[in-house]
Amino acid sequence: MCVALAVMAALSAFGLGALLSTSVLAFEIVRWAGVAYLTWLGIAAWRAPVEPAGNRDAAASATGEGSAARLFLRGALVAFSNPKALVFMGALFPQFIDAGAPLAPQLSALVATMVVIEFGWIMAYATGGDRLAAKLTTVSAAKSLNRLTGGLMIGAGGLLALARRV
Repeated sequence: MCVALAVMAALSAFGLGALLSTSVLAFEIVRWAGVAYLTWLGIAAWRAPVEPAGNRDAAASATGEGSAARLFLRGALVAFSNPKALVFMGALFPQFIDAGAPLAPQLSALVATMVVIEFGWIMAYATGGDRLAAKLTTVSAAKSLNRLTGGLMIGAGGLLALARRV
């Protein structure tokens, strides 16, 4: 996700944020792609099979769901599916830019700062998720969490679909 955030920040710095904030069509295309992806993730989480606690790690390894490349791609797709991040960075970055100074070092510092902050939050979420996973010792608890996660993702996709452009 941090790599995707850095790419999105660079795109925003090069004007994609401005394009999405001024072009209704471009914003709508990215928004509906995000709606579709969040809904697909929600359905996949809702329907995900659950293994008993002892078999979970073995099942993830056997199916390749735990591979670094697959997890990286999934995180990047989740991050890229949020067009509001581009608009946010497009609105935020100019507030910290000195027009009289070289642009590249300033943007590099802003992107690096955002990536470090995002990494800190991701680590906080991962630590909380690890602690939660240790408490999910029954199949029914894990299935309930999958359903909750799936429902929240589908709900987020629905909210994104209903969101009005500001």
